[in-house]
Amino acid sequence: MLTSIRRAFLSGVILLAPLGITIFVFNWLVLKIGGSFKAKVFFFLPREILTDPKLELFWNVTATIIVVFLVTLLGFLSRYFVAKYLWSIGERLLHTLPVVNTVYNSVKQIIE
Repeated sequence: MLTSIRRAFLSGVILLAPLGITIFVFNWLVLKIGGSFKAKVFFFLPREILTDPKLELFWNVTATIIVVFLVTLLGFLSRYFVAKYLWSIGERLLHTLPVVNTVYNSVKQIIE
C-alpha cells in the first residue's frame, strides 16, 4: 500500500514538474526583463503609474512582451538582410563562372 502511494506521488510530481518549471522560468523572465526595461520602455508615462504596486505585474508583463517582440523583430530583420547579402555574394560568384553565367542569366530571365 505504501509503495502504491509513493508511486502515485512520484507520478504526480513527474507530471507537474514541467508545469512548475515553466511557471518558474516565465516568472523569472517577467521579473528580470520587465523589471529591468520597464522604465526604459514606458519612459513617457509618469513615475507614479509605473511604481503603483497594483499595476506592477501588468507593466512587467507588458514590458517583457514588448522586449521579446523587438528582439524577435530584430532577428527577422537581421536574418533577412544577412540572407540577402549572402544571396548577392552567391550571384556574384555565379556571374564570374563563364558557362554557368550564361545558363544562370537565361534561367533567371525566364523566371522573371
